[in-house]
Formats: sequence, C-alpha cells, structure tokens
Amino acid sequence: MPKDFVYDDATALVQSIQNGQISSRELLESQIERINKYNKHINSCVAFDYDNARILADQADLAIKRQAPLGKLHGIPMTIKDAFKVKGMPCTDGNPEFQHYVPTENAVSVNKLVGAGAIPFAKTNVPFKCADIQTYNKFYGTANNPWNLNLTTGGSSGGSAAALASGFTPIELGSDIGGSIRTPAHFCGVYGHKSTYGLIDFRGHIMNYEDELSQPDLAVIGPMARSARDLSLLLDVLVEPNADDFRAFKLKESEKQTIQEFKVLFWMDDESCPIDSRLKKKYDQLLQTLQTAKVNVDVGRPKNWDFDEIFKSYATRLISQMTFADPKLSRLSMSASTPLIKLLNGKAGIPPLAYGFTQGANLSHAEWLAKYEESLHIKQKCLEIFAEYDVIICPPILTLAFEHNHKEPLMFRTLQVDGRKRFYLELFKWISPATVFGLPSTSAPIGLSEDNLPVNIQILGQPYADKVTIKFAELLAQITDGFQKPPLDF
Repeated sequence: MPKDFVYDDATALVQSIQNGQISSRELLESQIERINKYNKHINSCVAFDYDNARILADQADLAIKRQAPLGKLHGIPMTIKDAFKVKGMPCTDGNPEFQHYVPTENAVSVNKLVGAGAIPFAKTNVPFKCADIQTYNKFYGTANNPWNLNLTTGGSSGGSAAALASGFTPIELGSDIGGSIRTPAHFCGVYGHKSTYGLIDFRGHIMNYEDELSQPDLAVIGPMARSARDLSLLLDVLVEPNADDFRAFKLKESEKQTIQEFKVLFWMDDESCPIDSRLKKKYDQLLQTLQTAKVNVDVGRPKNWDFDEIFKSYATRLISQMTFADPKLSRLSMSASTPLIKLLNGKAGIPPLAYGFTQGANLSHAEWLAKYEESLHIKQKCLEIFAEYDVIICPPILTLAFEHNHKEPLMFRTLQVDGRKRFYLELFKWISPATVFGLPSTSAPIGLSEDNLPVNIQILGQPYADKVTIKFAELLAQITDGFQKPPLDF
C-alpha cells in the first residue's frame, strides 16, 4: 500500500476501501507501523488492542467481498481519547484512580462510531482528569507536539490531535469544556469541532466516576480530523439516533455553498486579551486573503459582547463543574480563599482572572442557579449578533504551542508572549464565549506561522449551526493552506 494513504482523510479512505484500492487490514498495519516508528517520541498513543483490531479489519474486508451492507466509516481504524469507554481497553482519564479500569461496554458515542464501521485500536493520551491545556499524567507521561517535541500538544485532547497530525489515525473523538478540542487542534494543526451543547450523548465519557449518566455543565463531545468534510461525516454518525431512541434529530446543512455567500465578522484581536504577534501576522494575512476572495467580512469585537463579563461567567461555571466531585475540604478551602483573592486580584502574584475561577468553588445549588440564569441573560443579548453575521471567526487561544510547563499549580503558571508575562488562566479566555453560550465552534488550520508552527482560526455559529461552521472551514481550506503534515524529522 502506498505510504501516502495514511494521510488521506477518512472520506477518501472509506471510498478506497470499498473500491478495493486498499484494504482495512493494510491501512491498520500502516498506522501501526507509523506508531511503532514515531510514538516513542510523541507519546500520543498510550494503550493498544492490535489483535482485536486485526480481526475486525479482516472482517471488514470480508464484508466487502461478500457485498454486505456497509457503514459510513466501514473499515476505518481509529484511535480514541482516553476519557471514553472502549470495551476491553483501559480507560483512565489520566487519573491514577482509574489506572486499572477496563470497561465492559463502549461509550454511547464510541458505539455509534463502531456501528458505522470504525475500528478502535488505540487510546490517546490526556492530562489528569482531562483538566489542563497541556497533556501529561503520572503513569503515561507527557504527549509531545509532532511539530516540535519541546512544545505541548495542548489539552485535554492533546494525544488525539498529535495522533491525527502524525498520521496515526484519520479521525478521532474529542471532548471540550476548556478548549480541549479547539486548542490541541490549533497547536497541532488539525481540525476539531466543539459541538452545540447537548447535541451528542455524553454517556460513557469519564470525568469523575465510572458510571456517570448526567450531561456535565458546559462540556461537549465533538469530532476531530484532518479535513472539514470528515468533521461533517463524523458528526452525522454521532447525532444519529439509536435504534431504541424515540427522538430523531437531523442537523440542517449549510445553505451557503460558496465562501462569498457568508457574512463574516473577524474578531481578530482584543485589548482584553491581546494575541501573540505571530498569530496577529497570520490573521492579517487571512483578512487580506478573505478580502481578495471578495468575502463579505467586517473586523471587530461582536456588538454587545463584554469579553470580561463573558469570561467571568464561564470561569465561575467551569470551576463549579470541575470541582464538584472534589473532597469537601478542598472546595471549602478554595471558596474560603475567594475574598482574599478578590482583594489581591492582579497583585502579589495572584492572576487578575483568579477571582472569577475561585468564585465557582463550593456554590450552593441556589447560587449555581443564579449564576446560570445570569449567563443565560448574557447569552440572549450576545446571540443577537447572528442576525447580522453567519459566522464569527476569532483566535482559539492567545498564542501558539508553547514549551512544556508542569512545575507550578495551573492557576499560578505564567508564560512569555512577545516578551511579556501572561498568566496561564488567560489561555481559557478566547474559548469562553462558545463554551458558556453552548455554541458550535470549529477550529480550522490556515497554515503555518513564520516559525513553522500551526495556526488555526476558531469559527463560531449560532446554536445548532454546526454544519454551517464546518462548511465555512471546508471552504476556507480552498483559499488557505489548511492542514499541513509535520516533518517528523526526529
């Protein structure tokens, strides 16, 4: 099999398998060969089930010979983020508590992918409890960026993004509450889609317990890939109702089929969270490209969007969700420190954004409902912008992939951007509007920076316009560089 097939997207690979140009088994073996060669450097894949995958790949090839009915992902070997249950494979969520947990059933989303013909064969690395913008944990170690091993992949779907960029898998399944799909996609230069809140069944994704049934606040599941059309393909599979499901839900396709039909607002930068000059330079080029292509594009912050107010609402709900299962003493300690942090906010080494985070710890149910109601009023006001624009494009995060930094607690970490100290908590700011409003958001690669690092743009749409943001990403690839293969010269 030609080596180049491992970088074909899933849409093309499905056709190649069905047409007999390649076999599912050949594709699987090529992916395993790449993992054996490069994963020791990248450490994106952390658990494996090659034997069962080989059996399933052979069965997939036999089904084609027998002209059996085929699913949308027939014969596609894929890796799965190690926060989803995959029958017979470890599921750790980067948490030592689950180090020996091996599920006996698939997550609902994994079941849909398998039902469509996908073949899970490996799990991908995540941070502890999927709670960091970097990917590392105590027993699987650190995932390294395939563009530069000294840099982070992003997190929490960092192993997923690195595996896609490295040609280990054509598709992946991610989850996102703090940019966990969008940021790794940006750092590794692949496609990732944060779906509309509640669109995809969350059951079988571990956050705090093995048998969680509830949909967590803010958190969503979404597809990751190397092309926008693969995001659309995967999304169709993931929203497909189960056979015993009484609801039937179909996302509306984008009515606009050319990029010139879109009305675009380019929120390129903001004084409330200035971006890296390397990003700014690339976005200036993107704006020129859009204008040259005669796209109807305006520049500026969305009208009535108070960036600081939005972020504060997000931060409070994020910490409430991420800490609710922590020991009571831990939550009490954080909430007790809130008055002092409010007093010292931005002083004595306390990040200016810390108060918004600590405020969310240990909220009573009544207090949480008040915060939720407050965020709905902000959302209602902000969504008026979509009466004027089809999509808003903006940075997924304020900088490019940065060096590994696991030394300090997350809240007190800093990094240098253009010679200026920036607090780690600022890394969550650009992803906050889509998350707190439950909007669809597609992270799409547009090429490389001047120092050869991937650059993505975040594409926001109104609720349930998932196919609209993905279609814009697909059209954008026609006028930008889109996905690029990392050299893997190590």
